[in-house]
Amino acid sequence: MFFYESHTYLKTEIISYITRKTQEDNTYINSPPPQSQEQSQTKDNTVFVSRDAIRNITGYSYYATPEWDETKTEVYIKWQHYLLEDQHEIIVVDGSRQMGKSYTLAEKLIEESHIPNNDTLIGAFLEKTTNVIRNYILRLIKKFPPDYFTHFKKDGYIINNHTMTKIYFRTLSDGGDNCLGLTLRRIIIDEAQFVPESTFEDALLPTIATTGGQLIMIGTPSRDTSGYMYKTIMQIKRGELSSEVASYYKISADENPFLHPRTRANINRRRTEPAIMRQYFNSWGDIGDNLFHITETDVFPALNIEDNFFVFGIDPARMNDRSGNSLLYVQQNKITIIQS
Repeated sequence: MFFYESHTYLKTEIISYITRKTQEDNTYINSPPPQSQEQSQTKDNTVFVSRDAIRNITGYSYYATPEWDETKTEVYIKWQHYLLEDQHEIIVVDGSRQMGKSYTLAEKLIEESHIPNNDTLIGAFLEKTTNVIRNYILRLIKKFPPDYFTHFKKDGYIINNHTMTKIYFRTLSDGGDNCLGLTLRRIIIDEAQFVPESTFEDALLPTIATTGGQLIMIGTPSRDTSGYMYKTIMQIKRGELSSEVASYYKISADENPFLHPRTRANINRRRTEPAIMRQYFNSWGDIGDNLFHITETDVFPALNIEDNFFVFGIDPARMNDRSGNSLLYVQQNKITIIQS
């Protein structure tokens, strides 16, 4: 059983009740508008669906038990909590590997589908990435009545039959051409570090141009810093995108409770290696060849120093032989790499 406001429902009763409703119903994910008890009795065509009600069916929780933990101790996953509740216009999750991103996205898509006219696109550069999230969603919707959702595999979407909200699945290796013509309320891009800026500008962002929709990018740092995800991270760090518009989550392996202790020990032992720094500790750029990548310069404008100065750095991944170093010249917050 679960509680919502002053009412108590059986799980089977709420599923049955929601199932009877049509697409004209008004559905609220967050707190519903205040109304009196009398209004609740007279407006029988209004359905209130809380996130707790949905999670009572899907079984989702902010607390989880790592598979390897023999003590079965639940841990609180803060970033998932924040992401699912976040309503910023732009959200960037700069995360390490194996932190439960796909499962969390699937839950968010299920919850947001309970809002009418809230069509969402989930996309990734590779089809297999999109399929992972689709499979999580298919597993979750099996917990609802058979006619609650419909999966149109050929057309690439799942529809919530009670709000008529669609969840589209698209592979972006074609530059996003298969997204053209869609009008969306939300775009979620997984492995966003691989998606070129041109795909965002030419195909993805136009789909939310008339709705003022939400953009969520989730990814892991890569060598390439020319993409839209990295550009957005830099804009947030420099204050060009205010905290009222954008939110940025940086989750390293240190904040990931799911990592097996042997894995954690291994990556901690190797945490100065370029690949480990990228995949688990949020370091962007070609770290192995260049300590100060030319786009990794957001720290210098923050200093607000107008005098000219030189910066000499040793690559921490090559501290044994000191073979990796960079010499940079900073003039009025503009950086030139002299030698690397």
